[in-house]
Amino acid sequence: MVSRQDQNVQDERQVPHTTPARVGWRRLLATSRSTAAVFIVANSLTAGSIFCFPLFGPKITTDLGLSLTQTNAIWSAAILGQYASAAIFGHIADTYGPRPLSFMASILFGVGYVLMAHTESDAISHHSSSSSSASSNRANFVAMAAYFVLVGTGVAASIFSALRSSTSHFKSHPGLALSIPLTLFSLSSLFLSAFASLSFFTDPNTGDLNSPKWLAWLGAALMITNALSAFGLSVPAEGQGHDEAAAEARQDQDEPVTERTALLGSRPLPAFLWSIPYNRDPSDYPREPLLSLKEYLSAPSVWIMGIVLFAGVGGAEMVMGSIGSIVVSLRAVHTALDGDNQDDKTRLGRETLALRTQQVQLLAIANTVSRLLVGLLTDLCSPQASSKRPSAISNNASRADEASWKKALQRFTISRLSLLLVGLALLCVTFIYSSIFVDRVDRLWLVSLATGTGYGLTFTVLPSTIICVWPQQFGRNYGLLTYAAALGSLFFSMLFANINDRIASRQFPIKMPDDKMNLLAEAQQAICPYGRECFAPSFAFAALVVGVAFFATVPLWRAWRTLL
Repeated sequence: MVSRQDQNVQDERQVPHTTPARVGWRRLLATSRSTAAVFIVANSLTAGSIFCFPLFGPKITTDLGLSLTQTNAIWSAAILGQYASAAIFGHIADTYGPRPLSFMASILFGVGYVLMAHTESDAISHHSSSSSSASSNRANFVAMAAYFVLVGTGVAASIFSALRSSTSHFKSHPGLALSIPLTLFSLSSLFLSAFASLSFFTDPNTGDLNSPKWLAWLGAALMITNALSAFGLSVPAEGQGHDEAAAEARQDQDEPVTERTALLGSRPLPAFLWSIPYNRDPSDYPREPLLSLKEYLSAPSVWIMGIVLFAGVGGAEMVMGSIGSIVVSLRAVHTALDGDNQDDKTRLGRETLALRTQQVQLLAIANTVSRLLVGLLTDLCSPQASSKRPSAISNNASRADEASWKKALQRFTISRLSLLLVGLALLCVTFIYSSIFVDRVDRLWLVSLATGTGYGLTFTVLPSTIICVWPQQFGRNYGLLTYAAALGSLFFSMLFANINDRIASRQFPIKMPDDKMNLLAEAQQAICPYGRECFAPSFAFAALVVGVAFFATVPLWRAWRTLL
């Protein structure tokens, strides 16, 4: 029997001595971590401001006298600015930390949005004085596209600063450190669009959004937020937090192993996954954890994932950028034909703005919820996670309970590639539905929810898949694939706008009262007013391309479904 004195001596040996200096830097680290967490949330929750474009896109179309092709080119400029600068800002974040990025985002947001507001205000004043011309409209288009590139670049700088600080402060929870900022980023449009309904941002003459005020407010709010984050965001100094992270790691050894620990600690998957994706026997192939750029780009699986990003993300971002014009098109033909109590111009503008805001919020909600649910499914039910499930069993559990627990979980095992196919199928069906059945605004909510779900699912599964297959080269490999998403967004958005403009130039045999046509004249100047006819061909073509991506992914699903 061990005496109480011997027990106390043994306990003292087990408990490490804590010096006052160590207590001091731990308190400082806790304060720094809490402050950083606040600004991580602030940056993430405001970074995705470009996805509020459907709120003010129709207004700049009419105020600047643009075609929808030009308007969607402005939207595409922001998307390209975001994707093209991602690799550069990722390198800056790794080398210099989050503060320079947040400061750059402050300048980019402030300059970009304020200049857009100034251009919009000048165009409105020239429009009211009938002094606008085709040359001035072209100049305004070029200027707005250039300014929105700055904003899109600011998006990448802001979110990378949040991710860099988050992953540095919370190294023991890498999955949460990535997923929480990205989830908040997907909520940006929902959060920011809530302010658009305030009377301060409403034009009293039209009831629609006062876009110069809105853009100026976005510039000021995001500039201040990121400027403060330039001081609040931080990374722990070398050595700080090492003991705490090690202690947490020791504690995690006895906790259930999830997909998050697999992302950093698991062995690389067999090389056949990139060289011969159709073969399902990994034992015949050597392991090559690192790939050269040439080897990576020659892998069939990489091109398949590129097709998925091009079709799935590109088609979804076509909807996200054009949902405002879709609302205007459906609203125009519905109002003119039904002749409801809609002859009041202010009320019409207010209701149209409310509908655009609603669709933006539905897209954001579906995007966020799908990211969370898919992340949970891949953590708990993927084949890679299921291989670690026995460690979650308590040592006190009986063998019978362990066997039943295993059987219960095995029933719910689902591959990442299966989820990816579900997302592509959902997008394909949604686009077909939009091209055939969406002829009224009250049928558009289903399109927004399904598109947001498919978009969030695709953008969650693919990065998770890549980091499991190539964990040591995730930044390079996924960064290169995002260019496929940028090209897809540009292609589908411009296709949508070009088809819309061509149909708008035709004269359909629709009888509309002259007084109601006058009330809708502004919307009809550049945005097609003929309802479903304006966007049905675009959705049909997008459904075809997504269908091709679906069938191209099937061989990859057959090869990877038992491993990922």
